[in-house]
Amino acid sequence: MIGTVIFVIFLILFVAFIIWAATLPPLPESKNDIFLDYDWSESWTPFDKKARENADCKPTLKIHRKIGTTDAWIWIVPKTCEQGLPHTRSIDVVALPADYPTQRLPDLLEHERIHLLQRRMPDSWERFYRIMWDYDLYTKPPVGMPENLIRLIRANPDTASKPWVCWRKRWWSVPVYLNENELSLSRAAIKWWDQEKNVVSKTAPDDWRTFFGLNINQGEHPHELTAEFLSGPLKKGELPDGASEALVRLRKAWDYKSDPQFPSVQ
Repeated sequence: MIGTVIFVIFLILFVAFIIWAATLPPLPESKNDIFLDYDWSESWTPFDKKARENADCKPTLKIHRKIGTTDAWIWIVPKTCEQGLPHTRSIDVVALPADYPTQRLPDLLEHERIHLLQRRMPDSWERFYRIMWDYDLYTKPPVGMPENLIRLIRANPDTASKPWVCWRKRWWSVPVYLNENELSLSRAAIKWWDQEKNVVSKTAPDDWRTFFGLNINQGEHPHELTAEFLSGPLKKGELPDGASEALVRLRKAWDYKSDPQFPSVQ
């Protein structure tokens, strides 16, 4: 009799537990899986949200490996994620579209490795930008910036922490969608706002082009500039002929023997 009562009580408690557990939110894929929990959408404009409608960024394959001296997860994601553009998320994840050309992977992974280091040591990078390149990074746009630039800025996961940047406390580079109906991430144009004269231009200031060089592919943000330089002309640690002043200063600050590597200011 006592055994029957105990069994009934146990059964009631077990059923109650099952009902309670069913009301809980699902557990994340793993305790260390911060990629799926990583959310940078708070900074999105309405156009950013529209550009990413129906995008699927859930990884289909995860590969843990070293990129140079940096531990990282390579996550293969559907082609709709960031419209097929490789990028970083969190401090140790590189997201690659499923159809990315294998012959371009070595240079691409080195580029994304720099973005991971930028995420891990933001203060060191910002100090280098400020002292050696005269760049300042901000979380919000400045007062007086034309509203059209603020509305149409194209969000970038690799620069999301501080997307607004100013060179020599005067020129602001802003990647913008072509228009409200053309929301291509890869075709976004860089507009330059001269805060002093309140003028918007399609081209970088002459002084900027002299300092950084003419053959720049991703000049919207110093995060992209350093990743482009360190995975390209400075990859082997040698300055190319006719190197710009920006390259010279970055090469001097970049320690190729350090682990992890990051720009330092002597």
